[in-house]
Amino acid sequence: LSLLRSAAVVGTDFRLDDLAAVTGGTVLATLAGLRDALDEGLLAPVRSETGIGATGRFGDELDALAPPRLRFRQEDVRQVLAGALDEDERARLHAAIGERLAATANGDRSRLREGVQHLDSAAQTAADVEIAPGRLARMNLEAGRNALVDAEPQSAYRFLRTGLGLLGAD
Repeated sequence: LSLLRSAAVVGTDFRLDDLAAVTGGTVLATLAGLRDALDEGLLAPVRSETGIGATGRFGDELDALAPPRLRFRQEDVRQVLAGALDEDERARLHAAIGERLAATANGDRSRLREGVQHLDSAAQTAADVEIAPGRLARMNLEAGRNALVDAEPQSAYRFLRTGLGLLGAD
């Protein structure tokens, strides 16, 4: 149940390698730990966005080219699971997944933005999660610029406002 709660903090749709990285396991061990949730229909495999492995079967040999993704079938179930964690644990998970996503974005603008959102959540929630305000400000400003490039003005505004607010804190 702990692994499923951690997955709920990561998000509705998540990569197994990211969840494994923040929970300290391997991808195979993480998948094994989520097997019951898959069997019960709480989680479902996500089809490749590239059209590779169009059958959508988990384990399709062509889908092995991309990190396996899972998603919660019902958002309210995900919210209940995430809400069952205490605030400090949720903040630590947000910080860990935020760092992971930002560090592995490799030019993927939406992955970077998702990472910055997690870091922002961690910074706003718990005082014991240490994220340097100047660094987080720069990350928010970069995410804001990326959102503008991707024609997402509301996201851009939120990131830019947060980044500028953090600069005032330094």
